Amino acid sequence: MTDQKIEAVKQSLWSRYWQSVTFKSDLKAIFLRSNKRHSTLDGARAITILLLVLFHTLYAIVRLLRRDMDNMDAFFEAFPSYLNWMWQTQGSDPLFVISGLLVSLTIFRELDKTQTIDIPRYFKRRCLRIYPLFLLALLIYLLANSRGWSSLLSNLLFVSNYVPGNKPIVPVGWSLEVQMQFYLLLPFLCLAVQAVRHRIALLAGLSIAAVAYRYWVVVSNPEYYEKPLYTLLYDNDFGNLLANNLYYDLDVRIGGFLMGVLVAYLFYYYGKSISAYFQRHLLVNAVVLAIALYMIIWSFSFPVFNRNADLYNDFSTFDNIWYLAMNRYIYSLGMSVLLVLVLCPAGLSRSAQWVFSWPIWHPIGELIYPIYLNNNIYTRDAMGVIDIRSDEPDSPFSLLDASGFLKTRINAASEKVSHPGFEVRFKNRRTYWRYKQEKDFTDSEAVATAAHLTRLPKTLISLKPKALTETLVPFINGVSLMLPHPKKPAIKVEDERIFSEIYINQSNRLLNS
Repeated sequence: MTDQKIEAVKQSLWSRYWQSVTFKSDLKAIFLRSNKRHSTLDGARAITILLLVLFHTLYAIVRLLRRDMDNMDAFFEAFPSYLNWMWQTQGSDPLFVISGLLVSLTIFRELDKTQTIDIPRYFKRRCLRIYPLFLLALLIYLLANSRGWSSLLSNLLFVSNYVPGNKPIVPVGWSLEVQMQFYLLLPFLCLAVQAVRHRIALLAGLSIAAVAYRYWVVVSNPEYYEKPLYTLLYDNDFGNLLANNLYYDLDVRIGGFLMGVLVAYLFYYYGKSISAYFQRHLLVNAVVLAIALYMIIWSFSFPVFNRNADLYNDFSTFDNIWYLAMNRYIYSLGMSVLLVLVLCPAGLSRSAQWVFSWPIWHPIGELIYPIYLNNNIYTRDAMGVIDIRSDEPDSPFSLLDASGFLKTRINAASEKVSHPGFEVRFKNRRTYWRYKQEKDFTDSEAVATAAHLTRLPKTLISLKPKALTETLVPFINGVSLMLPHPKKPAIKVEDERIFSEIYINQSNRLLNS
């Protein structure tokens, strides 16, 4: 071995990483696709991130509208029905499928060449791919919200979703945690696949087991499915319950990754055979494509966040169980079948491959990670931004006069020159009044207060914010009704809304009669 080769071996992966990072080459890689890159996968990555940004944008609008329930209900009612699919884009699910596909495809190539996996090198590559930009995002969010420091260690280790009291500092950090946890298991899974005879059956069986496990989790917890899904927009406790148990943890989301691994295996080892089969059986290809598209479209078809939708005219817990347990995985399965078809094109699936191969997708696909990390970069705790400028010299709103002196001073004529006064008014001392008791409110109580309060289990919430006052002020909304007012400063801040807790008991009844 020559000295040059020995020196190359001694170079660490980290040093080679920094040597490869140059502005010119990185900028070129964003816009020019390498011959080694699969154009179809670029399209899949780009479409995935655009769907995710679309959903987060809509959800951000809802979070702002939650400050006034009337506005939020009006928004859902006015939202065009033909665009309801936007609420179900669920960008994280195809992202998990794509992640499982891309990373396992790299591992299968290494296994095919070397018959083994360099596991330390694999983990270094994953860390170098994830950590640099993730650390930058962490810093940005920590500067915006210093309360995140207490969860820093669990975030750095990608385990905050399993540490009680901790939460992701970066809003989308939970999905990075789920991905990193899966990447930890992936090389051992691939080695196990290579060690058995019926490899496709093993991967398919694991995917089915993941779906069955999620279904079992849902049916075993009635508190997940007894309420309509739209309740999470009005009840933060219910929203957190679903998020923490059905959304943020790997055990209930691993199915999408496993489907991606199965797609990678089929493509790498049987891609040419699958393409040849579909070329001989074009009708089968068309039917499979139609099934894949139907599964995706079907999973998009439920306006679950609109409580006035026809879907809820006859609410069924059975349907709710199936939606919570199966909707995401049906979407992931449809996406997985579609990916097999565009990676192994024949007949009609060539049209889908053509769309996925458009050049415009490449730069979006290259920027998928930074876009994903920062698609909702805002601080939820900010009340507002006050921007005072002096762009126009000696204007009525400038703090400086034409000579550049501060206006509050004594001028040459011994006269006091006053600076302008800025007054910032906040619509404060108004909260949502939230009535609670140990048992559900009766139907008669709900009907009597329906013009002023929205009903949730064991809870009634004012439709609009009410002033905090010790004076008895009636609710007025066409009709006037006197209800208990907050007597103690029992205030809770939940997301963008502030609640005054009013506990109903024998000494503090909701209705006098």
